[in-house]
Amino acid sequence: MTFLGATTLTGRLVRLEPLAEGHVDGLADAVRDGRIHDLWYTSAPQPEAMASDVADKLSLARQGQMLPFAIRRLADDRLIGVTTFCSPLPAVPAVEIGYAWQSASARLWTGEVTDTAQYSITDDDWPAVRRHLDHLLAS
Repeated sequence: MTFLGATTLTGRLVRLEPLAEGHVDGLADAVRDGRIHDLWYTSAPQPEAMASDVADKLSLARQGQMLPFAIRRLADDRLIGVTTFCSPLPAVPAVEIGYAWQSASARLWTGEVTDTAQYSITDDDWPAVRRHLDHLLAS
């Protein structure tokens, strides 16, 4: 993924850190929170398969097919999940956001666990989208 390099992205609630082998134990704990790995509609690995899942994602990253992140909740510094930029299209430029899961304690404020959202945001759209998302986060 030559047009995207490994980076850390920090927001008000979470930090996306480049996925590393050192995240395995924390992510295994995160997937146990709510037994996310047992939900049929998630891509979360079993806790005992976390090392293999991280290794697979890192291999895809080295091949330029994915940019994986560990998600860290800032309030308590705990790892709460994984997300990736995947299916890169450098000519557009565009990526998909996928292979994502979060522990049950980090999902919707209602306690509901969901798995899918689709977005398409262009450079021209971004300022208005960001204002709206900031408004939602503040309320």
